Amino acid sequence: MKSNYRGQQLVAVSGLLSVLVALAGTVSLIVNFEESLRAKHGMSVLLLLATFCVLGFFDDVSPQESGGGFVGHLKALLRERKVTSGLFKLLGGLGISAIAIVVADVTSTWVQLIRAVLIVACSANLLNLFDRAPGRATKVSIVWWVVLVGSVALWASPSALVSTVWASAMVGATVGLMPSELLERHMQGDSGVNALGAIIGFNTVLVASDQIEWLLLVALLGLNLLSERVSFSSLIARNQVLRRLDNMGSSFPR
Repeated sequence: MKSNYRGQQLVAVSGLLSVLVALAGTVSLIVNFEESLRAKHGMSVLLLLATFCVLGFFDDVSPQESGGGFVGHLKALLRERKVTSGLFKLLGGLGISAIAIVVADVTSTWVQLIRAVLIVACSANLLNLFDRAPGRATKVSIVWWVVLVGSVALWASPSALVSTVWASAMVGATVGLMPSELLERHMQGDSGVNALGAIIGFNTVLVASDQIEWLLLVALLGLNLLSERVSFSSLIARNQVLRRLDNMGSSFPR
């Protein structure tokens, strides 16, 4: 149990359920559509789902503070010689992202590999940063997924559009939990949102061009670094459009 933004005690690991649904959906896709989908991509998705979920769950149940961002992690390590659960998750996420990209065999140079790994890891962390209010991370993932699928449908090949299916299982499972999340019956926790972000980031790497990947990486790094200085919640609260979208469907508008 964890306290939400209003101090209410809620089950904070419901993201485990969405990950289990996404794992089952991914296995089904690999088995039933092996002629049109690359099995190596599916194996990477399974790896990312399972490990990011476990890393997030470890952070969810850890009794210690996660560290307060990159700066907090580094301060805890350098000053107190302490590896926070957040730092463990960060380093583990980078390592697992690298393994998943290698397994998927979607890069041919070290530069492409490093770029792809950073996109996956930063995507996972970004969704975690947005998970400060009911349904917020899910809404961000929906927008990202719609932009991803829409862009591929308009400008890419049909085979690339088929490849967007990997993110659909996780986004769909998360959307299924959204109504009860908006009613503040539970929270996804890091176990859910980290896996969600990692899968969307990975799926973007599968279908994006080099130019788009560079732009995406700059945006992701910028947003992650921005969170060290300002609160996304405060930025959303000051913008009327973003505030309305953030409150949409919520039982307790902020």
